[in-house]
This record gives sequence, C-alpha cells and structure tokens, in this order.
Amino acid sequence: MISICHSRTLAENWQISQNLAMLLELSPMSSIKERLAELEQKELLVESTEKYTIETNIDPYGQHLHHTGSLKLFEKVRTHIFEEHGMPAKMMAEEHGLWGFVYEISVRYSGQIAKGAEVEVTSRIFLSRPALLSFHQTINIDGQDLVEAIVGVALVNRDGKPVIIPDWILNNLRPPESS
Repeated sequence: MISICHSRTLAENWQISQNLAMLLELSPMSSIKERLAELEQKELLVESTEKYTIETNIDPYGQHLHHTGSLKLFEKVRTHIFEEHGMPAKMMAEEHGLWGFVYEISVRYSGQIAKGAEVEVTSRIFLSRPALLSFHQTINIDGQDLVEAIVGVALVNRDGKPVIIPDWILNNLRPPESS
C-alpha cells in the first residue's frame, strides 16, 4: 500500500513530489516532537499495536536491526493495517487506481534493537490534511521507544496525480462507531 509507484521513472516520481508539495502546501518537516504535537490536534483514524521478533534486516557487523530495517518494518505494518481494514494494496491499485506514495519521513533512533528481540510496533494514523495521511510509528521494547517515525503518505492516481483521500478509505479506517 505505502510504496512508491515502481513502474514510474525517476522524473515522473519527482513530478509527483512537486505536485504533492503544491497540493499540500507543506514546508519541510519540523522535529518529530513538534510534528507530533501538530498531529495530535488532527483526527486520529486508527491506532494499532503489533508484536514482532526481529530476525531479518540484521546489520552484519553489530547483530542488531539495520537502520533501514525499521523503515521496512514500519512499511510492513502500514500495509497490514490497510489489509485489516479491507484495503489491500493490490485491490487499491487494480480496482481504484490508487497507490500510496511516501511524501516525507522523519525518523529518530534512540537505541539498538538486537537480533531476536521481541518488539511492539505501535502505529497511529492521522488525517493531517485532506490529501495526506500521517503515520506516527514507534518500535518499543519494555516500554522504551527505540525508533520513532512520522511518515506522510499521499495517494496518487494512475496519472501520478495526488488525490484527496476518498471518504470510503477514511470510513474504512475509522472505528465503527465514528464512521
């Protein structure tokens, strides 16, 4: 769900980024703490916590999770959340012509995560702008956040143009009592 359109050229993806910047009227991301304070004023659509054992994406020199491994785990969780809410990436692309596009990401690492560690990944999805979902994600061990990220995700159509997040997607993500 939340990966760049792989069949597009670098120039096409750059143009998508420019379109998003104009549509979203965003300045560069501030600190995670500042951005989170802004997000917490927005509508929280979903909160999810999943448990994982760290076995892949291990740095061969330190036997800990490689810094890109946390980004891959965060993407896996984002994709899983959409699947759980009836919106798998393949269906979104084939039936609705929509792809997730990571517009911006800010990540902070506060410690190492050893191979074999049991972690909790918590994800909160906010509707931060009409055309942007923002994910606040953490990887936690024993109550300590070791990796924290804020990921801005837009949806683009078949032409690579950003779209306002459709109501049916928002309603699928919202808790049943608030839809």
